[in-house]
Amino acid sequence: MPRTCSQLHTHTRGEAVGEVLKVIVPALPHISNHTDFDALRAHVQVDFSYVRARTTPPADLIVLPGSKSVQRDLAWLRENGWDRVIERYLRYGGKVLGICGGMQMLGRTVDDPQGVEGPAGCVNGLGLLDLDTTLTADKLLDDVTGRLTDVTGRLTLSRSAPSRLPCEATRSAWAARRAQRLLGRR
Repeated sequence: MPRTCSQLHTHTRGEAVGEVLKVIVPALPHISNHTDFDALRAHVQVDFSYVRARTTPPADLIVLPGSKSVQRDLAWLRENGWDRVIERYLRYGGKVLGICGGMQMLGRTVDDPQGVEGPAGCVNGLGLLDLDTTLTADKLLDDVTGRLTDVTGRLTLSRSAPSRLPCEATRSAWAARRAQRLLGRR
């Protein structure tokens, strides 16, 4: 049975052999799918921490997790200085990964016109991805072909093997634009 979000904790397994990857994840107030991190938390060569503090420890990777309320958790990130931490971290060569709502936060905008996750409205994301998200009440399941590559500090989509990913309650203009380009449609 999966742990509840209230049972989030730092976990480092035993004595690591060789190099250890230091991964930190902001402990968002409305975090979802925290079990996505179980494999990292269990790996002997990963030092994994949920971070609640305003000061962040040194890390090899910052992961923005999923969220049950993307706009409210994005506001929390800003209130706690994570936007500045992430910008500085990337400027000096750090790596940031966003999963589900975390990826949406990395984009330009998060729009919730129907109030699916809270009050209706549109907020600016962190502006690190060419991504605009609109939250909707229905679930979208699309075939997406591509892989992310780093181009001048921004991420873009290029060709690779297809995968089928459920994107619950979101529509991404970024994915649609990139998929049309990959398929030769403009």
